Amino acid sequence: MMILTVILLLAGCLGQHKIIFDESDVYNCPKHAKAGETVVFDTVLVCDADLYVYVDGAEYETISEGQYQFVMPDHDVEIRVVIVSNGLA
Repeated sequence: MMILTVILLLAGCLGQHKIIFDESDVYNCPKHAKAGETVVFDTVLVCDADLYVYVDGAEYETISEGQYQFVMPDHDVEIRVVIVSNGLA
């Protein structure tokens, strides 16, 4: 029974690629997706700072403040968030 469970878990990951991100800045994001799937993710919201989002390996678009999406390519993707204080805080 345990071997069957492991095989089913591995089969579910086949054809999927990793989405790598820092869970303190990005949330509601899957850790894997198949090529061609639309991936939606949220980031933290900031006040008195500038927030920059980088999706290495895919082009993304902004849905609304703090929410973004991209189409999963046929390779792994890394999401990076950079927060730069603007000195007002």
